[in-house]
Amino acid sequence: MYRALSVLVFLIYLLCETFATVIFANEIGIFGLLLEIVVTFILGASVMFNFRGIVTYSFEVLRSGKIASSDVTFASLLQLMGAIALITPGVVSDVAGLVLVGIGFVKVGFKAQTRSQSAGLYQTYDREDYNSVPDENIIDIEAMSKRK
Repeated sequence: MYRALSVLVFLIYLLCETFATVIFANEIGIFGLLLEIVVTFILGASVMFNFRGIVTYSFEVLRSGKIASSDVTFASLLQLMGAIALITPGVVSDVAGLVLVGIGFVKVGFKAQTRSQSAGLYQTYDREDYNSVPDENIIDIEAMSKRK
């Protein structure tokens, strides 16, 4: 049942991809189509090659408390699927890849902060603000040297 459904969905995608590619080539021209395929391949390959840096940035955003861990996972998965779709030749796959990569970047890069998240786990104080710090926020640590 599921195998037949997946074959049917793939055939519908293949039909839509063929029609979109023919219409695009008719409007823009064959050189425009080839340029579009090459440019989106390079864009998808650059996302794939920089995927480690993208994930590292996502974890930095996670560590700062601006985004939930499930959002980081979802955004990374979207960016990976989008990069694969960009590498695949075709107009529909390129549009889908651009949308997926864009959503992934927006989800990590422009996530709105709530007031509790903006405070973070740690608060830092400048020297001039030292006297205005409440006493319950100050931790006293003594350091002793081993030299005698």
